[in-house]
Amino acid sequence: MKDLVFFIPAQETNKYHKLGDLAPFGDTTLLQWKISQCKKVVGDDCIYISSTSDKIKDVSIIENVSHIRRSNLSIEKELKLFAEKIKENTIIWANVTSPFLGNFEFSKMYRQFVDSDCDLLMSVLEKKDYAFYHGERINFKSKFIDRSDIDPIVLATNGVYIFNKKYISQDNDLLDTERIHFYRLDKLPAIEIKDILDYSISQDLISLYFSNMID
Repeated sequence: MKDLVFFIPAQETNKYHKLGDLAPFGDTTLLQWKISQCKKVVGDDCIYISSTSDKIKDVSIIENVSHIRRSNLSIEKELKLFAEKIKENTIIWANVTSPFLGNFEFSKMYRQFVDSDCDLLMSVLEKKDYAFYHGERINFKSKFIDRSDIDPIVLATNGVYIFNKKYISQDNDLLDTERIHFYRLDKLPAIEIKDILDYSISQDLISLYFSNMID
């Protein structure tokens, strides 16, 4: 694919593992796993790792991808600066913490983004569950109905966001637009590692991920 780059934030420490995004995953690390997924879509020169860590910089060198020294700015401001430096128009922000969201979904999401008239395409999980906010019903009335008849709620998975550099360069927040399109994920690629339990479960699901790819 042409005219797109991957932007991958990475940390050496976080709340789900003492090694952060360098935590073991199968026979590699979470970060290298994500890099390998991106390499199935674009060339090495179109993958950028954003981090404050020298260890992660070393991984970037080993993997032959670019490293961006991250400052103390917010991720959105980092993305704005990044957009100013690249020649490609489309940015895919992919997070290491969604290990089962890979090249298959990347390719389909990119095609959906190109074909749609939107500012932002984001990965979501659609769920038919009773949802409340501040004690108020969101997607159902007082009558008890079967969950299959409930209007689904849409949850951002924080796995992937796709946008063009013109949009991210504007003076607004990333989600400050009504022109958002959703890419609905199945349950496995929607899994996000938020804590040590998620990490442990994800380790156990690696074989299922590969069997799904074969199917």
